[in-house]
Amino acid sequence: MAATLGIEALYRSEAGAGRLLELASLIPPATPPDLSLRFLKDAVDCFLLGLDKPCIAMCRGAIEVLVEQLSDQTTRGLLGKDIADLRANGRLSELQASAMFFINGQAKEVLHDEVAPQPLDPVGCLRHLAVLLGELHPQLPRGAT
Repeated sequence: MAATLGIEALYRSEAGAGRLLELASLIPPATPPDLSLRFLKDAVDCFLLGLDKPCIAMCRGAIEVLVEQLSDQTTRGLLGKDIADLRANGRLSELQASAMFFINGQAKEVLHDEVAPQPLDPVGCLRHLAVLLGELHPQLPRGAT
């Protein structure tokens, strides 16, 4: 049993090396909130280890943090409704909301056994999350405060 698990880990690490190049082009310069950054780091770790479903779940966690920060409400509802409300109130662009809906749809399959509108796509989730973080929390130029 231990040997089988060890061999599987080695194969995952080998696959992860190939995924590193794919990942390098995704992450934009951004200064996201610490909690979003932790979710992004965990999502990247999962992706590199070939753990696609946990990667998608971590991307959704980052979306929850972003929605919470953008929302004026002290109590929130379902994530999809919160995203729609933020879009309707002009706090999110149509493209930003679409990216959040994509990640949320992917995560519903992983977390709630609801069939995702598209096949599971951890790279797509990371790509959408990276764009969102870059747009909502762009990196400030050096010396700017």
